[in-house]
Amino acid sequence: MGNNGFHKIGHSTKNLYKYLTDFAVEKYQADSQVLDNLLRYDALTSDEGKIRPESLNWNREKYQSKTALFWKGLPSIVRKYIADYSFTNWRDIRTKYHIEIFDYDVPRLIAVGKPLEKLTPLLFDYTADDITVQKIIDVEFMARIKALARQRAIKCWQ
Repeated sequence: MGNNGFHKIGHSTKNLYKYLTDFAVEKYQADSQVLDNLLRYDALTSDEGKIRPESLNWNREKYQSKTALFWKGLPSIVRKYIADYSFTNWRDIRTKYHIEIFDYDVPRLIAVGKPLEKLTPLLFDYTADDITVQKIIDVEFMARIKALARQRAIKCWQ
């Protein structure tokens, strides 16, 4: 990787995620999908989640219909995670919160160091001084996410 000339170029925060991925995969044979999940988590817990490197596999659009339903159609579920929640507008939601669906149980991976492939929706709350991250474990919401993931997998193979 030393021959790639990385020492000669500017390193924006967004680009560092790609360089780190390339380096870890090339030098340490890191699993790129596990690494992508960890780096998305890192980006969402750094700088109030404002940096979204394009090199990472963000899934906002992929699950948008389900997360929109979570925010607008299932307020009783949202209140399990955010006690004083009430829908205001989409801009307010995007500024204060983010839901990312990970392919791995990232909190478990961070805690024990072993990846477990499992769809894991995490709710990032940026309303306090310290970011809070919660697993969304609601059965109804998870059933909808899994159904959408199965639909997309089937379409990919057709």
